[in-house]
Formats: sequence, structure tokens, C-alpha cells
Amino acid sequence: MIQEIRIQKYKSIKDVSIGLETPMTALVGKTGAGKTNVLEGIYLACVLAFSGSIPQSNTADIPRGFSVYYSMVLREKPCWYQFKFLFKKDRYFIQDSFTIKEGRKKIEIFGKRDPFTVKVLDNSKLMYIPAETSGLNIIKKMLIQPELPDEFSGLSTYANEIAGAILDFSRIQYFRSQSQLDPALFLEKDFDLWRKTQFIISEDLRFSFELYDLFKNKPKQFETFARVLRELDIVEEIQASEITAKDEVGQEYHCLVWRFLVNGKAFPFTCLSQGARRIIQMLFNLHYHKTALILIQQLESSIHYALFMDFLNILQEHAIEKKVLFSSYSEHIFKFLKPEQMIYLYNKNNATKARRLKSRHMGPLLSHLTPKESHAQHSGKFLTISYRGRRLLG
Repeated sequence: MIQEIRIQKYKSIKDVSIGLETPMTALVGKTGAGKTNVLEGIYLACVLAFSGSIPQSNTADIPRGFSVYYSMVLREKPCWYQFKFLFKKDRYFIQDSFTIKEGRKKIEIFGKRDPFTVKVLDNSKLMYIPAETSGLNIIKKMLIQPELPDEFSGLSTYANEIAGAILDFSRIQYFRSQSQLDPALFLEKDFDLWRKTQFIISEDLRFSFELYDLFKNKPKQFETFARVLRELDIVEEIQASEITAKDEVGQEYHCLVWRFLVNGKAFPFTCLSQGARRIIQMLFNLHYHKTALILIQQLESSIHYALFMDFLNILQEHAIEKKVLFSSYSEHIFKFLKPEQMIYLYNKNNATKARRLKSRHMGPLLSHLTPKESHAQHSGKFLTISYRGRRLLG
């Protein structure tokens, strides 16, 4: 499991380390501190680490020199994975390496130090690989073979640790504050095809298929998911309704569409409030996906205060098996989480800096969050940090 992520050279981030020692961690700080940049950087880093190749479509979005260092614990062994995105002689290329600590000794499993070669454990020869491909990507392809080639035989001892790292990079979900999915109508035969191939044409259809998979094949988990929504008073019931549609030649198709029951009336997903849709998507992820890390931008966005606190309790319960990292403006975070569960981000010399909060920071910081008003008057206000509070935090 990932314990710490260090990001270098991404937007406002020059060098920031985000520790994930606690299952649930909040990023706090004023507007412009770099909270979203940290979340975007972590998500991009995990996507690039898992794919192991440079995406040709949005290469310009990845800064030159973008580097990520992962500290992980896999099968009770400390591990480190380093990933760099570089530009040299009018060409982008990737450098990466994977190291495991065995006893008191650190062992480099593989390392790609220059654009075209990778060095593998117990193999004295350098192997050629494309510049835009990472060493981990090549190792991933070797691990799915029935037998490892002789050049990669040194990996057999640590195959489980490498596979664990690859799974952690793939099991990441990022919920942006404004992005919303809409479960699309679908044919049941298309659902059966998706179950076999996992091929999908849109994220909306994927959400609809996954929801139906939970509904049809995992009824106990679906009932738990629906019960939590009822307890939060978001929807009373989720229904998969069948409708008949005709194409241009008059052939009939039986489609399934989702309906959400509120106050005795059925509504499509898009008719629910933005906050309700956001909570439904995040709760569905908790109950369906085996996610290693959940990233949430501005957790309280569009969510009422009372519902927000209930949702935090649910996240806290599920954060035992999954790690949750979210950004927040809400002052109520300081009352719900412990100091060690928060990372304070601030901007210094046009660069994002991070500091883990401690108990001695909380009193001065809370006293300067908002004017001294009653709870009813300021419960909906955003977090603001005074000059004195910023000085205390560095």
C-alpha cells in the first residue's frame, strides 16, 4: 500500500511530499495554495506509472522534469518506485526504477537510467526498450507470461511485490468537484458483452453497467449501498426500469434505465441535486470498486453541512481498507479530524509547500478561521486563514 508520494515539478509544485500514514487525510489551505494541483499531480502520477507509456494526445499537459517518488509497503517490505518524465534532444522519454528493502539491504529490482536501456536484477546485460516506455511497463508484460524469460529470471523472487505496486497504481479513483456521470440507458445484451470483454465506449455507460452488475450479481452489497442512501435521506430506492424503443426500421429494443425514488416519485439521475449525485457516485465507489486510493477535490462542494458530516463518518468507516485523500475549505474539518490527519498547504515564493499539522497549531488556527459568530451564522462559510495563522504554520 502507498505510504507517501513525493511530487516534483508539476504546475505550482516544485517539491512536495504527501504522507498517507493515516487512512483518511485532508488537504487544507487557502485558495491558490495548490490543493487541486496536488490531487491532479498524484492522479496523473498513478496513471502514468500504471500505463508505463507517454500519452501522445496530451503530452503538452505533462511538464518536463515531472518526477514522482512512491514509498510503499508491500508484503511487509518497504519498497520505492521512482518515475521521471524527461525531455532530451527533441524527444520525450521515461526513467524509472524499483527498489525493495530486504533486511538491512536495499535491492534494485530494475532501473531504466537512460532513454533506451533497462537493467534487471541478476542480469548483467542492458536490455533495449523504447524511450517512451517505462521499465515497469516491460516488467508488467513479462509477469503475465506463463514463464519468465531467462533475462528476467531474477524477478521471480519479487514478482508479488511488483504486482502489488502495479495493482495500487491501477486502483485509484479521482472525484473532481464539477465532473458528474449520468448512468446511461443500455441493452442487457450489451451488459453481457461488457462482462466478457470489459470494453466500454463512455464513462457514463461504464457507471451504468457497474451499477447493474452490483444490482444483479451482488444483491447483498447493493442492498447495503441502497440502505446507506436511505439513511442519509438522499433517495428511497434505486430502480432498474425497462423501456421499449424502436430504431429507424421499426425494430424494437428493450432497454434498461435507472430511476431514483425521492418522496414517492421516480426521477432520472440528472434530476437529483448536484450534491446528491456526487455522494451517490462516491458511495458506489466505496461499495463496488477495490480502490487503493480515493482522491476527492473539495469534498464539501454542493453538500449540505449536516449531510457533509454524516458522509465524513461513512468515509471514516471505509477508510480502514482504502486510503482517502481530499481537499477541503470547510472549517468543520478541523473539528472532525485529528491534527495528524491534516496537511496544511501554503504558497511560498510561488511554490506550493506542505506541512503536517500538530496539536499545538489547532488553537491559534481555529481562533482565526472566521469572525466570532454563532454556528448558525457561519456554518456555511469557507475556510480562511489569517496572517497570524499563516505565520504560525510557516
